[in-house]
Amino acid sequence: GILEFDGMADDQRKKAKEVVDLTGDDSDSDEYFFAGAQRLRTGSEDPLLDLFMKKEEQRIHAEHQAAADLVQTALRTVGPTAVRELLRNEIVASEERHRKEDMRLQREMEQAPRSQWLNQ
Repeated sequence: GILEFDGMADDQRKKAKEVVDLTGDDSDSDEYFFAGAQRLRTGSEDPLLDLFMKKEEQRIHAEHQAAADLVQTALRTVGPTAVRELLRNEIVASEERHRKEDMRLQREMEQAPRSQWLNQ
């Protein structure tokens, strides 16, 4: 297929499920993600792109809200020192996820034929 990122689709499905859980919006997040990713790869306009961007904003907002709630709960229950440790671990994990995703995209770009990345 056009989008053969290793674990990216699975990862996105997980994120999509989280958005559904947090926002109650069960429209198909995957199709917005793929529309957006395809837009980046082909440079072609897609009517789903705006919806993809809105979904992405919702997802980011939902993740931010979840993180804020987690910190509030943790501060009340385990105290600031434990929260600092928790946040440090989360930041490290997040950086690692981003690093892996960047490497995957880099490999994907290196393997794709040049014409695919140039505006036709």
